[in-house]
Amino acid sequence: MKRIFYIAGPVGMALLVVGAGWAVLAPRLHPGTYRGLVVVGLLMLLPAIWGWRQTLRDPVGGKRVRFGANALVTAAVVVSIVLLLNFFAVRYRERWDLTRARVFSLHPVTMRVLDSIDREVDVFALFSEREPLAARAVEGLYETFKFYTPTMSLTVADPQRRPDLMQELGVRGTQLTVVRSGERVVAFPDPGDATEREAQLAAALREVTRDTDKVIYWIYGHGERPLEAEGELGYQVLQRELASSFYRVETLSLGPGQSVPEDASLLIIADPQDPIQESELAAYDAYLRRGGSILALTDVDMKQRTSDENPLAPLLARWGIRALAGVAIDARPEKLGEYEDTWTVLGEQYGRHESVAALRGKRTVYIGARPLQFFQVLEDQQIFHHVMVRAGRGVYAETDLERAASGRAGDSVAMAEAAEDPPILGIAAFRRFEPRPGETHAGTQARFVVFGDADFLNNAQLPQRANDDLALNVVNWITGEELLIRREGERQMGKTAVTIEPPRMRRVRLGLVLEPVVVLLIGGVIWFLRRSK
Repeated sequence: MKRIFYIAGPVGMALLVVGAGWAVLAPRLHPGTYRGLVVVGLLMLLPAIWGWRQTLRDPVGGKRVRFGANALVTAAVVVSIVLLLNFFAVRYRERWDLTRARVFSLHPVTMRVLDSIDREVDVFALFSEREPLAARAVEGLYETFKFYTPTMSLTVADPQRRPDLMQELGVRGTQLTVVRSGERVVAFPDPGDATEREAQLAAALREVTRDTDKVIYWIYGHGERPLEAEGELGYQVLQRELASSFYRVETLSLGPGQSVPEDASLLIIADPQDPIQESELAAYDAYLRRGGSILALTDVDMKQRTSDENPLAPLLARWGIRALAGVAIDARPEKLGEYEDTWTVLGEQYGRHESVAALRGKRTVYIGARPLQFFQVLEDQQIFHHVMVRAGRGVYAETDLERAASGRAGDSVAMAEAAEDPPILGIAAFRRFEPRPGETHAGTQARFVVFGDADFLNNAQLPQRANDDLALNVVNWITGEELLIRREGERQMGKTAVTIEPPRMRRVRLGLVLEPVVVLLIGGVIWFLRRSK
């Protein structure tokens, strides 16, 4: 009986320490288990203490017990330290990526999106068990998102085994991700690339946590560039880029007396050839006053004379912007080695505006770009201008379009004069409209961006150089999605973090707790058996 008490004592104490530590560090994790450990520990420890009462009175036996108690206390302290470290590792999670290129970290844009999430989000990764590698890769990435977003829940399921889930989500197919928050649901097929997968999930999380959709209207009715033009002149690549960020692009033509739809996040007016009527200008003005945004593209017009007015001139003038009658000429020898056409201009200088600051050191490509100017406007509120893009040093504005068309452009004097002040190719402007007298609502901020080229966004030019980065950053800024802008000093979207998969992570955490407990039990039993002889 005495030997049983010797064994029951350390075992009961170990169970009591584990149960008490569990209750303090993770009370919501299987509460019945740690309560059972505490009860069993007490049931074993109390009889053991009662059985040791005679030994405690004996000087020799009491000394043994004191030595044993010291050993148990030391072991209990070690176990408590291990449990405490495990608690801090789980409660205050942190990772360090020591690679120079930060290849095991989520992109800063992704982190900003995750930090902005303030509601419950459900992510469903629907992948067939026949594609285990793809499923594990997706689960690993999505667990990384969940690591940084406690409000995100993740479900990985085989659609063939979960037809109920497919019916609930209203989707069909495999290799599909569905993101849901409240009533807002978006789905996207797996792109197969880790970089694109990260970008799409970040965009999907941003989309479902918005209060409204982001709708872009492509204006037509004045001879604008057609959105659905075939071949290189179309804008299908731009549409796909915007769709991957869950922007919806639709066409819009305003008739007399019509207003801009309430759901419009952005209007794109791409190089109109016919004048815009005053009633339509008034509709645009009313839209801007309620916090709207416009992206205007005005291209060179070979038929325009210096005295002719550009169709966008009345709208631009209201924003203190002027589109010059001319074309930017880039006849620099170093540029002609790559682009032989002098009308092909490289944008090389970028302002401090947040949408273009990250492009410093890169080049964007424009064909037949019209130079821009800005001037001060003080009507009801001051307009603030930002130069977004300038051509490289040595590019100049040719006002003689006939000379430019003949290929005789390349004035060395003009190139020298333009070295310090090359043509402006893109301007951003914003103004805050204060509420009218008697109105109580807060003022609104309108945003207006103009580029002197409509070609840099088409199918042929958007993939060139950094044109796509410029386009997406500008759209994100002008629609108020600053979180999605890649900022200065931030790397390109790269590899994602390497994570331990959930089952393996649970095994690691369980091992951190069980290993010292097992060592404590074995050591305590051996020690008491030896002392009891």
